[in-house]
Amino acid sequence: ADYLDLAVESVLSSPSVGQVMVFDYQPEVDEQRENFERARARLHEAAGQVVVTTVDEVVERGSRLPVEPAYTDGSDERLAMILYTSGSTGAPKGAMYTEGMVAKHWTGLYLSPGVPAFNVNFMPMNHLGGRVPLASAFIAGGTSYFVPKSDLSTLFDDWALVRPTQMVLVPRVVDMLFQHNRIGIDRRIAEGADPTDAEKDAAAELRERVGGRVLGGAIGTAPLAAQMKAFVDSALDVHIADGYGLTETGTISFDGVINRKR
Repeated sequence: ADYLDLAVESVLSSPSVGQVMVFDYQPEVDEQRENFERARARLHEAAGQVVVTTVDEVVERGSRLPVEPAYTDGSDERLAMILYTSGSTGAPKGAMYTEGMVAKHWTGLYLSPGVPAFNVNFMPMNHLGGRVPLASAFIAGGTSYFVPKSDLSTLFDDWALVRPTQMVLVPRVVDMLFQHNRIGIDRRIAEGADPTDAEKDAAAELRERVGGRVLGGAIGTAPLAAQMKAFVDSALDVHIADGYGLTETGTISFDGVINRKR
């Protein structure tokens, strides 16, 4: 709902679009309701074939339809999902996922085998970084909590509230951890602490700030410098697997070891 104006502009330049479905729409919020009605009227006038609806409307309409038989025929190579990729390894595109590829995300535990997965999910759901933590919480048992602010301004507070057992990180968030730790060290040294003690105390504070019960996790989406990888393992006092992969293929390797099952 917050990006409806942007969606309308995109639709007006994309004649192939037939429907706009709005997530997180709250009609009791005057601004959202007025914006929704304005968008619907504008698209109806400029592109009469475009239907503007909400998730709730789609669910209600679908509940009135007869139940379709489960799809069980054919190969698991059939197309099951199109996932947006921002283009870290090329131009932005829609990555095509077969049924077999999707199934691997929901039948194989990626992180901390055998450990309930409580995590804080700050990545978008149109990215594998958002889907893997959610899947791991379903598979292993646990809960995947979503941050209330997409700019990560609440991330440290969210970690403190959730006390995650699993950390799914990207380099930008590792940088945030590093800066928080560095500030803690410098503050202690300025107050007269021994540098070695300052480093130990700052690391302990960081571990407590992210919940104090992290048992494992992974880093992905882009290469991480060796120095930063050593820092995050040391600061959290647990091994965080360094993953590499593409949206088109999923994870290829952990800690430099090729995942041959893929």
